Amino acid sequence: MMCFDKCITVFSYNGHGYDRHVFDGAYVFGGDGIEITDSGFKQKSEYKIRIPSESEVSISCGDRVILENADVFDAGNAYTIMKITDNRKGSCKHYLLTVK
Repeated sequence: MMCFDKCITVFSYNGHGYDRHVFDGAYVFGGDGIEITDSGFKQKSEYKIRIPSESEVSISCGDRVILENADVFDAGNAYTIMKITDNRKGSCKHYLLTVK
């Protein structure tokens, strides 16, 4: 069973700074790992995040995500949104984000 109990912060660059969007009730899964390359091992982190929503949210690929409620943008703690899937159909309406 999924527990939608995490708080995440999405930072969108607006040309002058970052707009902050806080989402309560998100579901986060994934984590840190490695991948094998021709030159050896490379650290790899990937998370999938479900944000429950029946309405449109203003996030885009390339926006940055911090996996907690953050007041200021910290690039060292942020992941980049690589893919957004709009799953606002059916009984569990949400957005699915893939972040790395």
